[in-house]
Amino acid sequence: MKAPDLALIGFVAIIIIILAFAAVVLWQVFAGTIKLDGLIAELGPAKPSDYGKASLSRFQFLLFTFVVAGLFLLLSIETGAFVKSQATCWD
Repeated sequence: MKAPDLALIGFVAIIIIILAFAAVVLWQVFAGTIKLDGLIAELGPAKPSDYGKASLSRFQFLLFTFVVAGLFLLLSIETGAFVKSQATCWD
């Protein structure tokens, strides 16, 4: 078995594990185990169960998380391997 074949098998295995994890999380969201109330809202002043106005910083963090994860996935699919860092502090 050649190295590219082994890398492809490993990549597919990791993708299957990630998709299975995502499916479990989505199942728990739809079942009501994971609550999404106030995901991008600030806590209210009276009590923690009250949600105030929407939080721009939380929304940006959520959005940029999906953007970075999507770009990493796209680059990994295009190259056929995980994206490697160009430079590190120890180079």
